[in-house]
Amino acid sequence: MCADYVLTMGCGGAYPYLPGKKYLDRKLENPASQGIEAARSIRDGIKALIERPVLMIGTEAGLGRKS
Repeated sequence: MCADYVLTMGCGGAYPYLPGKKYLDRKLENPASQGIEAARSIRDGIKALIERPVLMIGTEAGLGRKS
């Protein structure tokens, strides 16, 4: 596996342990039986939860800003 980071979505599932990887766990609401607006809000939250670590990883790797 080529990943340095593992982003989990806090679904209560068991994830395999991968030695040497950095785990970023994020808690999410379950959209089941909620209305469309709640589902959209959760969708937007997922997007934000993914974008933040991607930006952080890019910064750690020196990929943030170009001079």
